[in-house]
Amino acid sequence: MWGVVWVRRRGLNALSYALPPEEKSYEVGIRVLVPLGRHNTPYVGLLMETHEEVPSLSLKPIIQKLDSTPLYDPQSMAFFRWMVEYYMATPGDVAHIALPGRVGAIADWRIVWSASAPPILSPKKLYLQLRALSGLTLRQLSRETGRPPKKLLSILRRWAYQNALSLHPIVRTAVKRQPSFIEVSPDYQTPEAFQAAWETLSPDLQSLFLELLQRTLRQDPPLYAHMLRRFGGKLRQILQKGYVRRIPARKYYERLYARSHTDYILTPAQQNALSALRTALRDFPSRPILLHGITASGKTFLYMEVMRDFLRCGAQVLYLLPEIALTKQTLDRLRSVFGEAMELYHSSLTEAERFRLWRAVREDAVDVVVGTRSALFLPFQRLRLIIVDEEHDASFGQEGRAPLYQARDAAIYYAHLRQIPIILGSATPALETYHNARTGKYSYIPLSIKALPTTPPQIHLVDMRMELSEKLSTGVFSSVLRELIELTLSRNEQVILFRNRRGYAPMLLCQSCGHRWECSDCAITLTYHKRSQVLICHYCGHKEKLPRRCGVCGSENLTLSGVGTERIEEQLAQFFPQARVLRMDRDTTSGHRHEELIAKFERGDADILIGTQMVTKGLDFERVTLVGVLYADSLLGRSDFRAEERAYQLLVQLIGRAGRRGAASHVVIQTFRPDISLFHQIQLPYEDFAQRALEQRNRYGYPPFRRLITTNLYHKETHPLETQAEWWQRQLVHLRVGEVLGPVYAEIPRLRGHYHMQLLLKLPPRYAYQAVRVALSQLREAHYKQWGSHSAKVSFHIDP
Repeated sequence: MWGVVWVRRRGLNALSYALPPEEKSYEVGIRVLVPLGRHNTPYVGLLMETHEEVPSLSLKPIIQKLDSTPLYDPQSMAFFRWMVEYYMATPGDVAHIALPGRVGAIADWRIVWSASAPPILSPKKLYLQLRALSGLTLRQLSRETGRPPKKLLSILRRWAYQNALSLHPIVRTAVKRQPSFIEVSPDYQTPEAFQAAWETLSPDLQSLFLELLQRTLRQDPPLYAHMLRRFGGKLRQILQKGYVRRIPARKYYERLYARSHTDYILTPAQQNALSALRTALRDFPSRPILLHGITASGKTFLYMEVMRDFLRCGAQVLYLLPEIALTKQTLDRLRSVFGEAMELYHSSLTEAERFRLWRAVREDAVDVVVGTRSALFLPFQRLRLIIVDEEHDASFGQEGRAPLYQARDAAIYYAHLRQIPIILGSATPALETYHNARTGKYSYIPLSIKALPTTPPQIHLVDMRMELSEKLSTGVFSSVLRELIELTLSRNEQVILFRNRRGYAPMLLCQSCGHRWECSDCAITLTYHKRSQVLICHYCGHKEKLPRRCGVCGSENLTLSGVGTERIEEQLAQFFPQARVLRMDRDTTSGHRHEELIAKFERGDADILIGTQMVTKGLDFERVTLVGVLYADSLLGRSDFRAEERAYQLLVQLIGRAGRRGAASHVVIQTFRPDISLFHQIQLPYEDFAQRALEQRNRYGYPPFRRLITTNLYHKETHPLETQAEWWQRQLVHLRVGEVLGPVYAEIPRLRGHYHMQLLLKLPPRYAYQAVRVALSQLREAHYKQWGSHSAKVSFHIDP
């Protein structure tokens, strides 16, 4: 017997391993431990195929089977295979997402010393210290010696190569347990019975018993496993006395979904849209649905009603959001309805949090998962509905690190594999989604009336050229914006300011010779961050101290050019000292800080929120009556055919943040190019914008009327890169499958020490995608064979 394993290592292809003949229970979908490389280093992998026949080649045997039952069902396994095939990703890249963090990592190492180990090895002091600490694992030795586990492991591996010891991996097992909740037994929920039982307990147990009663009366019982981690033996004592009881998760969820709900009442427009949604789900359950609701129309309430319908039938629901900044308010709304039945999953969780959530989904302890794109790869057992909120958002597209995929499109195909419905929601749908809906490929449900009666905000388009020439502006604030900020603050209302650039200043410039400080590895200027007093590359993370003089001419006449969110925060403190200001960008939202910032602004603990794109998406603050867009023309500065569409979507979303509770509101757009047509279209209906944009896409041959594949080439030197890019251009033209554009250098021509060139392949909307991918894979193999060690690295971006 032999099997095909996807090893959890980026860039690795599928590998074949021998299966022990005496072991017949190797099922597809389990984790296995396999040897890799000439030193047979153990790695965790996902078993994708098994074969009964004898392999034609000599194969390394699998080290160990890690699971007794498959982690993923057949639909999930088919989805992983499709991800590799459609997006031309390597199995190792997909396995890295499917087995996140502690699920696919080796948790620890057990060290077994050899009887023939030499008496001394380098470093001598550490060797003698570790030999005296025999029987401990790597992490235990790390704590004893004070050395980081990674450095200690590299030393132990070197000794293992010298046959002084052997390293045995320890991997966390994924045992499937039946989850349960804990509540006070019905017999002790009356005041008299509770008091009598409470008096029999010691003081430390009394506080626990009281907490459980409060949670029980709120109909919000905690998970037994969580409480057991917190209280251990104390909880077991109360359980043994019969004062509390465990209830199966499924029984609690059924009780939860059956509760009447009075937190909100749907408007007539929402009721009509909900009726249309239920009809579409009933009549065309496998057809994607576009819920096109304007900002503040209450789409989330419709999602919750539909979710309740599915959850009452014992289903799991996946609710996808593009940004973690969006999840806090959405999670609060959903938590008020679904309680402990839901969890949050995104890339900013710690490894422990991610593993706990992954295990909870596998154990059926969670019915609703609210997450970003990586949540698609969780081991769902009963998934029956997928909701993609803000489906137009560019954050659903994975950039930079493979696999390069579009989570919205992947979710649509995943729903197709499972034959379950998927709802796409947006106020400004992606043009491809809108086109599919209007041509009948998707069901289309409009919601064009706001949940609360409001007047549209007044739009102020400010020409910053005039403001500067007549010296009307103050810092980065135009006279119009400054007056409106003062008026808003005097009314005890709130302001959102948007600038899509973090840091203090995006450029340090020598005014004597014109030298700009650029990243040594990227063709991009370093951004100055005042709080940390460093220059940082936002692409590779390279850092430099702020210099005192120019390294080219020696001049001390240095100036900081441009404006980022940190500089705007400083100017707000200078010109509006009485205002309480919060800044929300990647620098201030590490860990769970984004939740704290949103909660503070929601409570009214701040007057002005300044931020990047995080402040534009789906947030709902009832006291915000002024939105300011700084340097709006920079939104159109990218060489991307989607630049205008994304600028339109972002501006409309920003406008939707103002006056959501009916108060008079204003939106100030500051620009140096007020003649740009887009700024005069943002108050028009979306349908008008979409019609014009789709006509342009059709005329010039872009999605949804063409399909695109980008070929990316990376090399440390320009000459071989350009030569190989020309070779690719000739080969792609020779394929005769579509129009070839390029090669050209990418928008940022050098990243992380590698120059980057691109070729764009335009294909018909319906094409033999499997044949094209086979041809591209063969070209890549021929390319590597022809140039050998001097080859540029080649990758493909499908539907960029």
